[in-house]
Amino acid sequence: MTKNQLIHRLYGTCEECGRYNTYYAWCQKCDSEKTVQEWSVTSEDEDVDNCIKGFQRKATMHEEVIEWIPFDRLIEIKRIAEGGFGLVFSAIWLDGIRVTRLENNGVKSREKSSMVALKTLDLNEFKNHVHCRLMGIELGIYGLTKCTENNKHLGLEAGKYLMVLQFAESGSLNQFLENNDKFKELTWKTKLFQLLDISSELAKIHKAGYTHNDLHSGNILQIQYDKTVYSYISDLGSSKKIEEYKERNQGEEIFGVMPYVAPEVLQGENYTPAADIYGLGIIMAQMSSGQRPF
Repeated sequence: MTKNQLIHRLYGTCEECGRYNTYYAWCQKCDSEKTVQEWSVTSEDEDVDNCIKGFQRKATMHEEVIEWIPFDRLIEIKRIAEGGFGLVFSAIWLDGIRVTRLENNGVKSREKSSMVALKTLDLNEFKNHVHCRLMGIELGIYGLTKCTENNKHLGLEAGKYLMVLQFAESGSLNQFLENNDKFKELTWKTKLFQLLDISSELAKIHKAGYTHNDLHSGNILQIQYDKTVYSYISDLGSSKKIEEYKERNQGEEIFGVMPYVAPEVLQGENYTPAADIYGLGIIMAQMSSGQRPF
């Protein structure tokens, strides 16, 4: 059976254009364009709207559609972390994330409401994350929103953009490893599966044409499905396209947490995929012993 025959058997064909669906109840050509044409709530910023529409056209399934999310549809916002590239909050999205129910060859739907994470950002980080998401990294991204009023308690200013992401209820890998009781419960089988998750995620980022540049255990988020914990790479705030380093010298700019930064970067050389892999090696050592090697 060919790949196209398998896709046809699994997802069927589009009733409008006759092409193979790219997922249950989703034709990339027709449904993506419908999403763009039916979009009525905008950011009132042409650059942001065009960016969102561009990614909507690339969606290969209902769940991949990026949205502009009005800030008043987010409630119970709580500040939960502060990273090197922005503040992180938890919130409840009243409209709920997109899901595809698999009965009757697929039904496009939404959760009633969803716990999500919000992260302050610039538009470049948003673009980087979505590009890598389309190449298969697992941490879900749902869209963009903008704070509408100053909130000193949360540290948010009116007009600040935030990325709306999948909420990682199990926290970061670093938090997990620093808990001695939890670390003692880890089997080697579990460690290897989590390292496989991280390695696979990093390979997808490199395949998308980016280097991460800030890979450390604090940027590995853990999400539990049933009784299994999966590890996802997050925080692409310092990521760059690989070709950018070939075009101009950025060797003097050093990103990252020092123990995870490759020696050649500290010596003034440019970031490369190999530098990311050095950081992965430090994570492997940390996963093995529960402690960073230095």
